[in-house]
Amino acid sequence: MKRIIPLIVVIITTFTLSAFYQKSQEKRIDIGKYSVLFPSSFSEPRKDTTFFETNYGKARFIATVAQHKKAACMAGVQEYSDAAFIGVNEGDVLDSLQQQIIRNMSGRVYRQFKVKKNGKLTRTTYFSAFAQDSSTTFWRFELIMDTPNVYQIAYTSTDKTKVTSKEAQTFFKSFNRKK
Repeated sequence: MKRIIPLIVVIITTFTLSAFYQKSQEKRIDIGKYSVLFPSSFSEPRKDTTFFETNYGKARFIATVAQHKKAACMAGVQEYSDAAFIGVNEGDVLDSLQQQIIRNMSGRVYRQFKVKKNGKLTRTTYFSAFAQDSSTTFWRFELIMDTPNVYQIAYTSTDKTKVTSKEAQTFFKSFNRKK
């Protein structure tokens, strides 16, 4: 009996410590042909689907959003028909979508880049905008063209340093094509 009690204490301690130090559950979400890893400290990601008319025809937008105390992130895909972008410059499509998003939010751009991500045309924008409560929000927003779809990845916070934080960088780097 004297040997069993210390053994039970060791077992209980081991399970308690392993549960305490266990990494938070990963929140990898599939979005179209890609997947993205939401920060583990954020809420459970929630999906929503809407349909809308565009200059390129009807589109379906599937967005997944997760939140934290002072931040939120989103990954989404605008799905178009296969013929939507035939004869259209894909860079122009991304540029006009980028401008429309910023204009709709009355945003002020402070950095933007035209690059390739995963071999696809990408527009990255850092901007500020006012929230409904008149507080200033800061955004990092990416648009990725993978014809016939446009992917959107966003991270926003009321703290400007959060959009360039390690957590935000990890979120954006985790966006990769599914194998």
